[in-house]
Amino acid sequence: MEYQRKFRWANYETPKCKVYLRNDFSHECAYCKLQEKEVGFIDANYFEIDHFRPQSDKDQVFNPHLYSNLYYACEKCNGEKSDTWSEMLLDPCKEDVFSGGCPAIVGGYDADSLYKYIAQNEKGRYYIDTFKLNSRYHIRIRKRRINRENNIRQIDVLIDEILHKLDNKKELINLEDLIKQLDQLRLTKKKELSNLSSDENFELVEKYLTLRGVKNSIVLEEYNMDIKIKREEISYYCELIIDESDNDNEVKLKFLDTEKLKIWFTKLRYQFGMLYYYSKLDKLYFYPISKLINESDINGFGSRKQIKLTKANLIV
Repeated sequence: MEYQRKFRWANYETPKCKVYLRNDFSHECAYCKLQEKEVGFIDANYFEIDHFRPQSDKDQVFNPHLYSNLYYACEKCNGEKSDTWSEMLLDPCKEDVFSGGCPAIVGGYDADSLYKYIAQNEKGRYYIDTFKLNSRYHIRIRKRRINRENNIRQIDVLIDEILHKLDNKKELINLEDLIKQLDQLRLTKKKELSNLSSDENFELVEKYLTLRGVKNSIVLEEYNMDIKIKREEISYYCELIIDESDNDNEVKLKFLDTEKLKIWFTKLRYQFGMLYYYSKLDKLYFYPISKLINESDINGFGSRKQIKLTKANLIV
């Protein structure tokens, strides 16, 4: 098993779906393992949401838009796979593809095998053929990955050599040359790797909180716990909801799903709440669920619990 996705209340239409997938698949393609940092400044824009079992599937009972059927895929793999569906296709969330005790595919980084992947069984062969993992494109990426790792090792060797010379206070004549070599490699690394972009809405909320002195961090934990904030010396894990309406009433009504509340109170071992960001108004409201709602009262709520957002909930 290459990846272990977290439990999310999300589907193909959920605005945060791609953000969640991106996190669960470690910022890399689920199928070929191309990393966002390997495609430069476009990073996440080169990646898409793939339906593992395609939308064209004729099974009327199966829902292809469920989060468990969605995978983070690079543009190329998503295009190669298209509507392919077969029991032969390895599932990176359930089977060993490149790692584990008995991987279906090995190699890919050996010059003797021309940097080609080698299938260990029929499923491995089908996987390689489906995504064309031994094409020039993918081989070139693997070669670059090897060169990058070699650069890192070379940097480590140079640093160790410099530290050794400094400790012994000898052979300092060549120290300047070593530092210049190290600096050149460092500059090369900076050109190769770019900072990964963040989702725009998360960036806006993060900035909003920071400007108002609220300690925060994007965590993207299970059960839709997106952001951790600190209020009155208490840390809360919160689900973030983006509201694009221009409703600026003094009291805003929201609804909490009862089943979701039950799971939160059962599974979470920390304080939790909701963050509602009105993007058009640039206003962020915080509702501390674990503080204002008693678990024993949930069964009396029906299917949904109505809450009110007032000035007291506005983070200013």
